[in-house]
Amino acid sequence: MNWPVRNLNLWYIAQSHGDRTSYGRHDGEDWNLITGGNTDLGQPLHAIAEGEVTSVHRHTSTPTFGKHIHIKHDGPWGTIYSHYAHCDSINVAIGDVVHEGQVVATLGKSGSLWSHLHWSIKIKPCGIDNVPNNLIELNDCWIDPSRFINRWINYEGGDMGCEEDLTKCNSDLAEEQQRLVDCRRERGELENEVEWLKDENEKLSDDNDRLTEALQNCGEGELPELEGWSVDSLILKKDEN
Repeated sequence: MNWPVRNLNLWYIAQSHGDRTSYGRHDGEDWNLITGGNTDLGQPLHAIAEGEVTSVHRHTSTPTFGKHIHIKHDGPWGTIYSHYAHCDSINVAIGDVVHEGQVVATLGKSGSLWSHLHWSIKIKPCGIDNVPNNLIELNDCWIDPSRFINRWINYEGGDMGCEEDLTKCNSDLAEEQQRLVDCRRERGELENEVEWLKDENEKLSDDNDRLTEALQNCGEGELPELEGWSVDSLILKKDEN
């Protein structure tokens, strides 16, 4: 396992995984050279691990990805898919088996105004051009790429805990977030019901005040006259209308 670029100290993250975007959430990370501008144009992009190329798009229905590729990687982490977008050139074809460190593409600005590497890691094939609209969708399909590489780059075997089953871990997280959404929705419904009960209570209080005032203004032996109310024998009833 290794990084998609070399000389890591010369790069910085321009946009992080999970950041808010105009469409929802950023599914990966945007990397640039610290020298700025388009100085990183043409930089080699390396396979993070041995894998098989599952998609190559030189033209895409999502213009912002430009030229982009997916590579499937099987390992002790389970199955993941690395995604490289905005490529200048692509050096692989669908079905190619690549080894760790192999140059699979070069950094470009296709589908973008400036050159940068947009890369992400998926835990399942959730569409070629899909982007997450919210955190639930993000955590259902994508993981933080830098955290993942840092976790596995020095792996020598043994128990890696939860990250051995990334699919299950992220599925559990998505379920927890869905429960939180459901809980917030139920809370909103309860708050609406409380507001309705408050309104009804205020109406009853107003009716009680009006009735009390009407009774106080009645002469001896008289029945109160109150708009919206009728007298049935000795029982005072509020009209349905």
